[in-house]
Amino acid sequence: MKKLCLFLAICCSGMLFAAEAQDKCNATVNADRLNVRMKPTIKSPKAGVLINGTRVLVTGKSGAWFELAAPESLKLYVSEVYLINGKLTNSVHLRAGNSANAPSFGKIPAGTALKAVGEADRYGWVRVVAPGNIKVYAFKDYITLDENVNLTPAVEEVKAPAEKKTEAPAAKPVVKEEKKAEKPAAKPAVKEEKKAAKPAVKPAVKEEKKAAKPAAKPVAKPAAKPAAKPAPAKENTAEQAKKIAADLKAMDAVADKDNFSVTGVLQKIPASTSIATNYAIVADGVNQAFVCGGKSSFFTSNDGKKVTVKGKLYRIKGWKAGILVME
Repeated sequence: MKKLCLFLAICCSGMLFAAEAQDKCNATVNADRLNVRMKPTIKSPKAGVLINGTRVLVTGKSGAWFELAAPESLKLYVSEVYLINGKLTNSVHLRAGNSANAPSFGKIPAGTALKAVGEADRYGWVRVVAPGNIKVYAFKDYITLDENVNLTPAVEEVKAPAEKKTEAPAAKPVVKEEKKAEKPAAKPAVKEEKKAAKPAVKPAVKEEKKAAKPAAKPVAKPAAKPAAKPAPAKENTAEQAKKIAADLKAMDAVADKDNFSVTGVLQKIPASTSIATNYAIVADGVNQAFVCGGKSSFFTSNDGKKVTVKGKLYRIKGWKAGILVME
């Protein structure tokens, strides 16, 4: 009897180990071009394309979809500005394309190590190898599992009886809450409408009469006050200069040239997370220098226009374009 119990225990432990071993398995793409998405739904943004024969690691199953660890062949991008010596200097978006409008996997925290693939493109985007925690999804019919095994069959069998227990009590509380809410809902609505109906006309008439007499006086007084309010602009400029100085220090910027002048089209950088790199001067599609400092009105009124700016140029190790702080 003891030998029989021992034999059954060994068999059960072997079955559990087999189920756990199937939580992750290697597989191969069997479609010519397989779209992979950020979530297990056809309406989810496309994360990229895998070609036939690509080897993938299946980490889970969700209905008709397989969850995959993002393979190295997937093209993911970050802004080169924030990738210094293989690590991110700021928290930035990891995108499925070399554009600020491309779908994002979310922000990757500062300090994350990322391996760049090749050089940055003309717009400053560099392709990187996906971090280990990035997952994508694809239809399971287009992926062939090694050894032709079903993924995590034990998980699906255990969840089935749990649903029966939650269904019976769930229906009663919902009905009671709806019945209670129906009775008081009608009464307060009528009272509020009646109260609001009576004074609705009178306050409007009083406000019109009061407004008619002092109409000439208030117009003169507020006109003088807003005209003399450029004082906050100085405070904002000083605060902005402190933020720029802090950003330059954090990026180990080194002063290069005084009275440096650059000409090109002023463009806003949508993916920027630093005040020092919110705008750039672009000529012939190439970023000549990031521009900061000066009044905010200059940037808003000249966005997309050709300008010439002058100031102190700072260089940062590993960057092709420096940062020009306007005079």
